[in-house]
Amino acid sequence: RRLWARCHSSRVSVRSSQAEWRPRSLAEASCQSFDSKRCHQEIAVPASNTRVSGPVTMRSKVHPTVSVVIPTYNRAALIGRSIHSVLNQSYADFEVLVIDDGSIDDTAGVVAGFSDPRINYIRLAKNAGAGAARNIGIRMSKGKFIAFQDSDDEWLPQKLAKHMSVLGESSPRLGVVYSDMHRILFDGSVIYYAAPVVVPGRLVNPVNQFYQAWMLGIQSTVIKRECLDAVGYFNEALPACEDLELFIRLSKQFEFFQ
Repeated sequence: RRLWARCHSSRVSVRSSQAEWRPRSLAEASCQSFDSKRCHQEIAVPASNTRVSGPVTMRSKVHPTVSVVIPTYNRAALIGRSIHSVLNQSYADFEVLVIDDGSIDDTAGVVAGFSDPRINYIRLAKNAGAGAARNIGIRMSKGKFIAFQDSDDEWLPQKLAKHMSVLGESSPRLGVVYSDMHRILFDGSVIYYAAPVVVPGRLVNPVNQFYQAWMLGIQSTVIKRECLDAVGYFNEALPACEDLELFIRLSKQFEFFQ
C-alpha cells in the first residue's frame, strides 16, 4: 500500500471535512438524488451533449502514453498548484487536459501562464458538472491510459511512475491502479485515508456492509482507456458519486490494484 496523492481541503471543495466525506448510514450515502439501486444494474451511459466553447488550446504531442484529465470550476486560486504537481512527475510521457467547466474567475489566465506544451485547455460553454467535464476530457484525450486529477489536489512526484510500472506489465484483466491519500485541512493537519480493497465482481464490503469502492479517490487512479470504453464513461445524470458508480461498473469486469 502506498501513498501517491495529497488531497487539499478548500473553501470551494465539496470534500472539505471528514464529516462530509463519510456517511453516517447507508441511506445517507445516497448522495442527494443518487439512486443506489442503479449502481449494480447495467446502465447505458449516454454520449455527452455538453458543448465546448472557445478557447480550446491543444498543444500536446500526437501519441502520449497517459492522458491526465483535470476538471475545474472557479478554482483559479488552487489549480496552479495542482498542475504543477502533475508537471513535476518523474514519469513524463503524458498530456494534460484541463477541462474548464464554465468558470467565471481567472482559471483561464492561470492555465495560460503555463508554457508546457503538454497542457491542453478546453472551456465548456456552461457549467455541466464533474462527470460531464471528465467525459469531455476522456473523449478529447489521446493516451492509452487515463489519469484523473482534481483541481484542488496534488500528486507526489513518483505517482505516475509507480502506477505505470504496474500497468506497463499488467494482464488484460487489470483495469485500475490506485493509491491511498492524505487530506490536508485548513489548519494544516493531515488525515491519512486508506483506500479500500476492491475485489472484482463484489459490490458490498462484508466488513462494513457498504459499497466496497467507497472512499476510493478518483484523483488517485489511472485507468486503461480500453476498460473505460468497455463499461462506459461517467454517468452525467448523477449529481454526485459519479466516480463511485463508475468504479462499481469497472469492478464487475476488471481487476483493481492498490
